[in-house]
Amino acid sequence: PNLGFTPNGISFYAKVDPTSTTSNWLFMLPTSDTACSSGNNANYGFSFTPTTSWSEYGNTTAFTAYTQAFAAGSDGPLNLNNAYGCQWQNTSGDSSYGLYVDDIYFY
Repeated sequence: PNLGFTPNGISFYAKVDPTSTTSNWLFMLPTSDTACSSGNNANYGFSFTPTTSWSEYGNTTAFTAYTQAFAAGSDGPLNLNNAYGCQWQNTSGDSSYGLYVDDIYFY
C-alpha cells in the first residue's frame, strides 16, 4: 500500500462470533513478492486463535515471525510496501465461523 511511510509492522483486533466455537485462523499478507512467484501464491502470515472478546494480534514479535512462516516460495523477508491486501482464513474449513476484525494498523 502507498501509506506515505515505510511500515515496520501491522496489528489488528479480532474476535469470533459468540455462536462460533474457538478455532484457529490464519492472517496472511499477499505481496507482489509472493504472488505467483513460486506458482503457489505462498503468502506471509501467522496463525492465531481468537476468542469471543476483542484482542490485539500482530505485534512486532508476530511481525518478525512473518519471515518465511507461510511463504516458503518467497524471496527474503516481508516488505510491507509490497503488500496488496489482508486475508483471514479459518483453518477448519468450516464456513459457519464468524470472525470480526477491526482497527487494522500499519506502523
